[in-house]
Amino acid sequence: MSAARSALFNQIVAERLKKADVNQVVDGDALQLAGRGSWFVATTEELAELQRRVNDKELMITAALPGSGEWGTQREALAFEQAAVAAETELQALLVREKVEAARRAMLLYPQQLSWNWWDDVTVEIRFWLPAGSFATSVVRELINTTGDYAHIAE
Repeated sequence: MSAARSALFNQIVAERLKKADVNQVVDGDALQLAGRGSWFVATTEELAELQRRVNDKELMITAALPGSGEWGTQREALAFEQAAVAAETELQALLVREKVEAARRAMLLYPQQLSWNWWDDVTVEIRFWLPAGSFATSVVRELINTTGDYAHIAE
């Protein structure tokens, strides 16, 4: 069930990443206090201030881990998330039937205390800290799946 819910989360995030303004706060976004689990919903009246706080990494835009119960977003943000996984009706129904509660997770991840050490020409040791619920494999994947001069770093 956890893998199914994560797959839907990844689908929502993938759709948001396709937008040029991926980190732009929209009406109804659920925003998480950086380093915390608590979140709240953005309203149109506060968008400018909330955007400043997202830009300063004080707040993180979250995406749904779909399941039973409300997803947490509202209005424009809720419509976007629902559209992103609209084709996955059977998977969503399974999560509801199995009473897997909907939750939220930060959409973007900023590794902290990042450092590296080259041991030789082909071996690098990478160190970083991530908040609870984050996966180091995701960070490493993004580091090696890159474009430009370092596009073949995984080889």
